[in-house]
This record gives sequence, structure tokens and C-alpha cells, in this order.
Amino acid sequence: MTIKITVRLSSGSYHARALRLGVTASSAEGARSAAVAVCRKLNIDPGLLEQIPDDDTSATFTHSNKEQPA
Repeated sequence: MTIKITVRLSSGSYHARALRLGVTASSAEGARSAAVAVCRKLNIDPGLLEQIPDDDTSATFTHSNKEQPA
């Protein structure tokens, strides 16, 4: 399942949200850092994040969520 994470800048912080999963996180460092924080909360590998082109007011990332074998 592909996870879509949207990030918006508001009040000096980047606020990220995993769509349809209800998980949010924020970071003052940048959009990618906020998206990585969402990945940590979901216990998924942030190395698989890919940023997709978006407008200037937000950033969108996708994560393929390929589960690792045990």
C-alpha cells in the first residue's frame, strides 16, 4: 500500500500528515524531516520516501511501504 504524506508550513513549523491514517508530526527543520517523523511513528523505513512535485505552499511525499521480511 502506498502512503501519501502531505507537509505544510505553518507558524514556522512543517506539519506532516499521513493521509487516511490519521498520523501527524511536525518539525522546524524542514518538510522532509516532518515526513520522516511520520514514518517513524508508522514504524516504516524513511529511506523509501520520495518527494513528488507540488505547489509552493506544500510538499507531498509518497512511501511504497514495502514490508521487510522477518
